Amino acid sequence: MKGDITQSSDISKAIGRVTGYSRSCLSTSLYLEKYKLLLDVGPLVCCNSDSADANKVLITHLHHDHFSGLISLLGLKRCRDRLDPVHVYMPKGSMWFLKSLLTELRIQRVLSIVLTPDPKSLTIMRKRIPIILHPLDGNHIVETFDGLVMQTFNSVHRCESIGYKISVKTGNEEKWTRLLTYTGDTNIEALDDDILSYPVLITECTYLEPEKTEKATERGHMSICNVLDIESRFRGDAIFLIHFKGNYTDSEITNAIKSQDYTRVEPKAICTRIVDAESALNSDATPSTS
Repeated sequence: MKGDITQSSDISKAIGRVTGYSRSCLSTSLYLEKYKLLLDVGPLVCCNSDSADANKVLITHLHHDHFSGLISLLGLKRCRDRLDPVHVYMPKGSMWFLKSLLTELRIQRVLSIVLTPDPKSLTIMRKRIPIILHPLDGNHIVETFDGLVMQTFNSVHRCESIGYKISVKTGNEEKWTRLLTYTGDTNIEALDDDILSYPVLITECTYLEPEKTEKATERGHMSICNVLDIESRFRGDAIFLIHFKGNYTDSEITNAIKSQDYTRVEPKAICTRIVDAESALNSDATPSTS
């Protein structure tokens, strides 16, 4: 698929309301309400009740804090009669595991789902949620059923992992408006100039200590020192940092960011709890981190 990329003049309006939670080893999941889209689906995804409306799930990799909430999400959707098809996008090598897991849970009647390539093949009266799995490599361009365009790239982590550059089609022409890049877990090697040209970058910052930068790189993560390099090359509007280690307090994170010479990364760019992302993206006010 080919298309012209256009830049949004009002990126907050284009992206809409964002809610979520992200802490390393605990859970990472962000929900874009306007597009019914989940960026990863960690075990605390259902703490954000709005996520029950999601019909697209982007999984970056199969570490538990990024995918294991999928089962809870499908259970919540069934309890709330959200029976529309759910499209799950994932690294190609993860397909066999997710398919086997979901199939077994269906057989054991743990989940009321059906795996199908064609969501129209199942009527809503059967009270099962159609699941459509989409295996992707790191060089895919895929258009969703509702007009999003996703370009995947290989992130650099300890297992097979991909990130997503997300745009939206505008009008009937092959034009795309760039929205955001979501990297998932990665070290800085994955972030090329194109990734850093999207209006919003949602990326990780696992370690606050500068002396842990080498350790972060080896483990497929980033430290606060890497963010300075990212910001120097970033051509978008805002950088949102997530995936801080769970033993940091919110005040430690805020103070560490304030201590750096950032111009486009601010304390409001922290997503550690539900609705932090919403207030950060859609207002100029810094959310409370107490």
